[in-house]
Amino acid sequence: MRKFALALFVVVIVGLAVSLTGSPDLAQSDQQQPMTIRGEIWDSTCAAASTHAKMMAKMEAKDAKECTLNCVKAGAQFVLLNPDDKTIYRLDSQDKVKEYAGQMVTVIGTFDRSTGILHVDRIESVT
Repeated sequence: MRKFALALFVVVIVGLAVSLTGSPDLAQSDQQQPMTIRGEIWDSTCAAASTHAKMMAKMEAKDAKECTLNCVKAGAQFVLLNPDDKTIYRLDSQDKVKEYAGQMVTVIGTFDRSTGILHVDRIESVT
């Protein structure tokens, strides 16, 4: 009787775990990962260097926002820089993030592993 109760308990726990996580679409889960990431909207040039200092001096920018906007005008792209681990995320929605240049934000979206691009569903300023 004890083995039956234990087996029933395991089946219930596994069933509950599957129902909570759902049945993932394998093709999507392999390539796309839902994400919520906190970071700063930078330009790709400065993010690669991990600093705005050089470009701010070169472009005579007064702050990170001005530097980021100037670098994008010069051909760079907007990216999300996670300051904790220095990960740089390429962003698909350049127009959506422009107003947040140089700011700390939270991006809600989907990361596409095959392209390395973070698809922005929503962006929120962090105050």
